[in-house]
Amino acid sequence: MTDDLSLRTGADIGDFAVTTTKGEPLTSAQLSGPTTVGFFTPGCEPCEEHLPAFVASAEESDSKVVAVILADADVRDLSMVLLTEKVADVVVEPIDGPMCRAFGITGTPVVVTLDGRRITHAGHPVQGGVR
Repeated sequence: MTDDLSLRTGADIGDFAVTTTKGEPLTSAQLSGPTTVGFFTPGCEPCEEHLPAFVASAEESDSKVVAVILADADVRDLSMVLLTEKVADVVVEPIDGPMCRAFGITGTPVVVTLDGRRITHAGHPVQGGVR
């Protein structure tokens, strides 16, 4: 595991306000309990390799799950979006988007677990799925 692709474990995330692919607002203030956030990029081999484990673990999770798909445009037919929308709130944004800035994302794949706004685990690649 490396923490160099996101804020480190123990850090607090920054503020953000985004809209999910289903048109629902999502803000940092809404992350009040255990939450898992995965960041993935289409065409990234490690992302595509680890996404199925993220989805499978999300299906079993009692926590809120958010998937952030890094793309330059809102592409609803993107296979990553279709796969993750079944188990998570999904946001499509560029690498410099609001959630990426709030989490300090510099690369993918990254899975971050939170308790409120505090990062309790930051990892790359997905190891053991959603916690």
